[in-house]
Amino acid sequence: MTATSCKIVVVKKNRIEKFIIFCQVITGLAAVVFLTIGFFGVPLGIDKEPGWDAGKIAALSMGLLCLLLLVYLFFYKPILQFLRRPIKQVTRSEWWKKANAGLSKDFGKTQHPANPRQQLLPDRWRIAILMSVALLLVLFCYWFFITNGKLVQFQPYSQYFDRLADAFLAGQLHLLEKPHPALGELDNPYDYRNREGFPYLWDASYYQGKYYLYWGPVPAMVAALAKLITPMVVEDQHLVFLFLSGHAIVFAVLLATLRKHWFPTTPKWSVSLFTVMACLSTPLFWLINRPHVYEAAIASGQFFLIMGLLFMILSMKSTSWKAVWLMLTGFCWGAAINARFSLLLAVAMLSLLFAIMVITQQGIKAGWRILVWLLLPLGLWAGFTASYNYFRFGSVLETGHRYQLTGVAYPPLYRDVTSLQYFIPNFYNYVLRPLDFDPQVFPFFNAPYLTWRMWPFYVRLPAHYYYAEPVAGLIPLMPASLALLLPLWTLWRYALDWLHEKADPIRIDKISSKTWLFVFGFGGVISLFAPILVFVSSSMRYLADVSSLATLSACLGFWWLYERLDNKPVLRKFLSVMLTVLIVYGIMVSILVNFTNGDRRFLSHNPAVYSLIRQLFMP
Repeated sequence: MTATSCKIVVVKKNRIEKFIIFCQVITGLAAVVFLTIGFFGVPLGIDKEPGWDAGKIAALSMGLLCLLLLVYLFFYKPILQFLRRPIKQVTRSEWWKKANAGLSKDFGKTQHPANPRQQLLPDRWRIAILMSVALLLVLFCYWFFITNGKLVQFQPYSQYFDRLADAFLAGQLHLLEKPHPALGELDNPYDYRNREGFPYLWDASYYQGKYYLYWGPVPAMVAALAKLITPMVVEDQHLVFLFLSGHAIVFAVLLATLRKHWFPTTPKWSVSLFTVMACLSTPLFWLINRPHVYEAAIASGQFFLIMGLLFMILSMKSTSWKAVWLMLTGFCWGAAINARFSLLLAVAMLSLLFAIMVITQQGIKAGWRILVWLLLPLGLWAGFTASYNYFRFGSVLETGHRYQLTGVAYPPLYRDVTSLQYFIPNFYNYVLRPLDFDPQVFPFFNAPYLTWRMWPFYVRLPAHYYYAEPVAGLIPLMPASLALLLPLWTLWRYALDWLHEKADPIRIDKISSKTWLFVFGFGGVISLFAPILVFVSSSMRYLADVSSLATLSACLGFWWLYERLDNKPVLRKFLSVMLTVLIVYGIMVSILVNFTNGDRRFLSHNPAVYSLIRQLFMP
C-alpha cells in the first residue's frame, strides 16, 4: 500500500465535549419530563386518573432510565479517560506500518501531559450537576412526605391562607367567614374556657366581630395570585411545598455564589452537601410533614429571607447592577417580614450590618447613595405593614397576635407572652434537648410531646411557660451546625493577642468582605434565635427559623478551616470525612423522625407503605 497524504484525524476534543454535553442536556430534560408525568401527572392535570396505572409506571421507568444514562455520561471513567487523551494526528501509512510491524498494540497509548489533568467540564458545570442531583433528592423527599408516600395526590389539610386570599379578592381584610354570634357576648372571648360549647376558627384573630389572621399576608397574596390565574383552592400544604422547594433552589445558588467569589479552592461537593443538610435536616424538614398554616408562614419567611441574602451577596460583587440587586434585597426582606413578623429583628440586624460595611468601605456620602436602594423597598414594605395593621386593628404595631383564639399556651396577661424567664428552658430545648432513641421500635428516633418529667434537674420552669409540643435541640438534630463556631477561634486568638499587647486594635474599615460574610451569618443566627428564646412556648417549627442560616454559617466555617489547612492534606480529608458523617447522620435522623412527626400523617394516611418501610429496617 502506497503512502498517501490522506490522514485519519481524531475528532477534536472540544467537539466531543460539546456533543456529550448536548446528550447530557437532552437526557436530563427527558428525565425531568418523564418523572414529572409519572409523579406529578395528577396534580398538574396531565392525567385524570389517580393511582398507579401502566402509563405512570412506564413514564417513571423511562425517567429512571434517563437518570441512569445521565449518570453514565457524567461519571463513567472510560469516557472521561478517552476525552482526556491528547489530540493526535497520524497518516494512514504510519498506522499501516505500525500494524504490520506488530506495534499496533502500542498505538494510541495515552501520553499524559506534564500539566495537571484536564477537566472534562468547567467548574461551573460540575457544581451545577452536583446541585441538580442534590435538588432532585430534596424535592423528591419533599414530595414523598407531603403526599404521605402516595406521590400522586395530596391529603386534604388546612386552608387558612386560602380563606385570606378569598378575602383579599373580595376587597376586604377580614375573612369571609362570620364568627359565631356567641363570641361577641363573652366578656373575655380570648380565654379558651369561655369558648367551650360552640364552634370557632382555631387560632384566628377575633376583633370587633370579625375574623383576621395574625400571620403575615404574603402567603395569602401568593395564593390570591394563583387563584387569579386559575380558580383553585390553595391549601396551606401547597404553599409549604412551593416555598420550601423555592428555598432549596435559592439556598443552593447562594452557596454556589459564595464559593465562586470567596472560596474557589474549597470542594465542589460541599455546595450540594450543605444544600441537602439545610433542606432535609430537622427542623426545616419537619415542616413538610405537618404542612399547616404555621408551617406555611415559616417556609415563606425563610424563602424570602434567603433570597434577599442571595441578592445582597450579588450586590457585593456587582458594579453596574448594584442598585437592582439591592432593590431586590429590600423587596425580599420586606416580604419575609410580612410573611413572618418575627423575622423583623433578623432583617434589621442584616440591614444594619450591611450598612456598616458599606459606609466603612465607601464612606458616608457614597455609602448612603448605595444604601438608599436597599432602604427604599424596605420603607415601602414598612408603610404597607403599618397600613395593613392600622386598618385591621387601629394600631400600626398590632398584628392581631394578642387577639388570637388559642388554648392553654396563651398566658392570662399578654405581657407574659415574652419574658427573659423563658430563656433557660428555651435554650435547653432549642440547643441541647436530645431525641428519644429506641433501637427496638421503628423509626428508632422520636421527638415526643414533652411532659414535666422530661426536664433535667437544673432547669426551672417559669410560670405560664408552655412546653407540650415536640422539640429537640439543634446540636442533636444537626451536629454539623457546630462548624459555624470554627471562625470564632481566630477571634479568640486575636483577643488573647490584643490583651497581651501583641496585636493592634481591629479597624472596622480594614475588615475584608470575606470576614463580613461570617459577621452576616453569625449575626443573623443570633437575631433569629433571640425571639424564640424569650417566647412563652417552644416548638420544633420555631427552630426552623434558625436552621437555614445556621447551615449557611456552618458551611462558611467549614470553608474557612479547609482553606487554612492548605498544607495539611491529611487534616483536610479528616475534616471532610467528619463533616460528611455528621451531615449524613443528621439527614438520616431527620427522615426517620418525620415518619412519626406531629399528628403522624404518614402512618394514618398510608399505613401500607409505612409498614413496608418499617419491614425494610426491621424484617
